[in-house]
Amino acid sequence: MRTRDRVVSLLLELGPSTAVTLGERAGLTVAGVRRHLDALVAEGTVSTHAARLRKAARGRPARLYALT
Repeated sequence: MRTRDRVVSLLLELGPSTAVTLGERAGLTVAGVRRHLDALVAEGTVSTHAARLRKAARGRPARLYALT
C-alpha cells in the first residue's frame, strides 16, 4: 500500500486527526506525514482546520485533518 493511501486509510479509521497522531500510527515522521497531507489538501481529498487543545503548546499550531 502506498504511503498516501495509508494516510487516507488512517483518516477513515480514526476520523479527524493531527499529523502527530497519524505519524505515530503510520510509523512515519511528522514531517513525512505533513508532506502527504499537504498534497491531499491540494487535491481536495482532505480538509484542515485548527485543533482546540487543552493547553497551549510550543511550536507549530495543531491542525486537524479530515477526509472531505
